[in-house]
This record gives sequence, structure tokens and C-alpha cells, in this order.
Amino acid sequence: LLMLLYHLYFNMRYLFQFDIAFLSWEPVSIAMLVLGRISALLFMSLCGVCANLSKNCLLNGIKVFSMGLLVTAATFTADYFWQTGILIQFGILHLLGISLLLCFLLRNQTEGVLFLIALGIFVCGLLVNRVTVPVSYLFPFGLLRPGFFSADYYPLIPYSAYVLLGFAFGKNLYRKRESRFRFSLPDNPVSFIGRHSLLFYLLHQVVLLALLSAAAWLIKIAF
Repeated sequence: LLMLLYHLYFNMRYLFQFDIAFLSWEPVSIAMLVLGRISALLFMSLCGVCANLSKNCLLNGIKVFSMGLLVTAATFTADYFWQTGILIQFGILHLLGISLLLCFLLRNQTEGVLFLIALGIFVCGLLVNRVTVPVSYLFPFGLLRPGFFSADYYPLIPYSAYVLLGFAFGKNLYRKRESRFRFSLPDNPVSFIGRHSLLFYLLHQVVLLALLSAAAWLIKIAF
């Protein structure tokens, strides 16, 4: 839901450029930037925690990464034909897909080892920050060629560390692979979204863009 709110703000201000003073008010801009970052980091960490409860972490990783490739293909096609200026080359779905594969490969490691690996990735992130390279295929690792652009960009270094930290934390929290809560909640919209988070992530931007496109069209007709 935090992600939904942030993307609504981002679309209204930067994609559709609605002339609403509130959107460009500096405190709102800062708050939305922080909100977007927090929602992304929570998404990564919770993905790592939930990997401990997954029946097939390998298959889930392949599925999520495939969805990331689908998003890349869709944004490339839209930019090619309609010059949208939006291209996602390595976004959060690419990151989570590969990170889940890492969790599968490291599933037998202890929490301490996982923590050290995550720490090493953080250190590497500090080392490669703002480093440019003459080749164009190292962007998944945070090594960028000048002029590189991706509307949504979360490289493996350093962001896979958040997934691994969540994985390490979940190993301890869900050692018995069972819920820590002794109660259950009745079905509700929030629980439904949580159970179908990947589908929600894929569809929420499509729905937002459709609604905002309709709003922009109505505003143009009215004024």
C-alpha cells in the first residue's frame, strides 16, 4: 500500500505532470521520496523473510525474474512505439528474482554466514557507488556505463543484501516453518493483497496509469 501511494504521486507529478501545487511542495516531495525508499526496502526485506516459508524458493525466483523481464519488454515496446521515456532495465522484480535464487543457493548457511555475506555486499556497494565502466552489460551489479537509464533501478549490489538480511532474520524467526502468531484473521482486502503481492505489483501501475490517463483526458476536454 505504501508502494501504491508512492507510485500514484510519482505518476501524477512526473509522468502526467498535473498542475497541482501540492504535488511540488517541497515537504511533500521529500516525504514521498522517503516513503518510496522505505516501501522498497521493506519489500526486499520481507521477500527474504518469506523465502523461508516458500515451498519452492527456486521456482519462485525464476517466476519473479521472468516477470521482471516481461516488464522490461513491455516498457521497451511502449518507449519504442510511443516514446514514453520510461524504460526499466533492472528493476525491483529483477532484483528480487535473482535474490531468491541466491536464497535457494544459500539455504543451508547459518544466519551468521548470511549476515557476513550481506555485509560484504554492502561494502561492495560503497566501493562501486558512482563507478562508471566502458561496457553496458554490468548494470545488474551497479556498474554503469555513462548515459545509462532505468526508470526503476535496484542493482544486486547493494540491494540484494536487504533480501539476504531478511532471509537470515526469517531463518531464526521461522525456524520451525510455522506462523509465529497464534491467531488468524478473517479474509480481508489487505490479506488478499499480501497473498497475491506479485500480481498486485504487476497490475497496480497498469490500473493507476489507466485511471490517470482517463483523468488527464477529462481535464483536457473540460478545460
